[in-house]
Amino acid sequence: MSAQEHKEKESEKWQPYHRISLSMLNGHIPAINTVSGKFKNTIVPIWGVDYDYWFRPNWGIGLHNDWTLQQFNVVKEEGGAIVERSRPFSMSLTALYKPTEHLVFTIGAGKEWEQSEHLGLINLGLEYGWELPKDWELSINGKYEKKLSVYTTWMFGLGVSKKLVSSAKSIAHTSN
Repeated sequence: MSAQEHKEKESEKWQPYHRISLSMLNGHIPAINTVSGKFKNTIVPIWGVDYDYWFRPNWGIGLHNDWTLQQFNVVKEEGGAIVERSRPFSMSLTALYKPTEHLVFTIGAGKEWEQSEHLGLINLGLEYGWELPKDWELSINGKYEKKLSVYTTWMFGLGVSKKLVSSAKSIAHTSN
């Protein structure tokens, strides 16, 4: 009887996994209104598509991508010129740390591409997730993104993720 218990514990042992996430976010950008010339916090819709590889129970690395679905104007920090950003796409290499079962901290660096000017970026993020059946997860997300020497974005939203666990886990369960 105890031999069966030992086999079950071995098959439930943690193993590295991949995770794909889709997020709907609202980006809060301190943009400038071209009519009045005054600053205003502009809220723009953003889609996020992320790939993560969790190589330890608490550590992962990811490729995080965001696509802003709207155009807006910002003022450059250096020189004060007004810059129009039209549906920029950003990509960052991101480190992930999971201190508790539900909480993930992220930090990353990358680039934002847009037709007029490409910008370097750094970001910090926070994710709180709830596991769902069949390796799915629902999460709330917050992220701060600094486009170097131009503007910042605060993002808040919801995400859904799917864990892609290797087939070795399912083979171990069927062999018991």
